Amino acid sequence: MFSSLTFGCEITGVTLYAGVDADDAEEANGGPFYVGKNGDVVFHAISTGVTNPDELEIKWKFNFDNGGTTVDYSDETSYDSDGDYLKKTSSSANYDTAGTKSPSVECYLIDGDGNHVGSSVSDTCTVRVVSVNIQMQSLLEEDAVAPPHEEDPGALVAKNQDDDDGNGVEDLDDTVITGGDSDLISATLSITPATVNVGEIVLSPS
Repeated sequence: MFSSLTFGCEITGVTLYAGVDADDAEEANGGPFYVGKNGDVVFHAISTGVTNPDELEIKWKFNFDNGGTTVDYSDETSYDSDGDYLKKTSSSANYDTAGTKSPSVECYLIDGDGNHVGSSVSDTCTVRVVSVNIQMQSLLEEDAVAPPHEEDPGALVAKNQDDDDGNGVEDLDDTVITGGDSDLISATLSITPATVNVGEIVLSPS
C-alpha cells in the first residue's frame, strides 16, 4: 500500500550496477553483462533524487531472475561521495542455466510501520549467461546418462608427437602436413546462446 507524500519524502531514480566483484561493478543498463554458466554476478544500486527529511528507512528489493526468491534489504544503506544513497554490495547471484536474464532492483521509502511512503522506482538490466560445450568421441553429457559420459571416463586426446610426413617436425607443431595427419580427432564446439559475438574461447592442455 502506498501512502501519499505527506512529509515531502521521495526517491526519483535508481540505477542498477553489476560486475564479477564489488570493485568492477558498472552501470548495467547500458548493455548486456556477460557471465559464464555457474558464474556469480555481484549487484548493487544507487538511488538518486532522494528527499528524506524525516530520515525514513530505504527499502531495496532485488530480483536476480535466477530462479531464486526476491531478496530484500533495508539495513545496508549509506551515502556515496556525491551524496546519493548507495545500497552496499549485495550477496552475489549465481546463474546455472544459459540464456538471457533480466535482474532488477526496486527502491522506496518506508515509515516506522513498514508502509510505503511515496512511489517506488526501479531499474532492470540484461545478463547473458553463456555456456560453452565441446562434444567429442560420441560421449554424451554427464547429466544425461550413466557412464561412460563426458566426465567418466571423459574424452582423451593423445599428444600428437609423431611425424606423419617425415619432415622432422612433430605434427603438433607442423602447420602443413603433406599427405594429411592420421591422428586428428573431430570435436564440435557449441555456445549457448548462439548469438553471443563477444569474448574469446581458450583451449589449453591439462
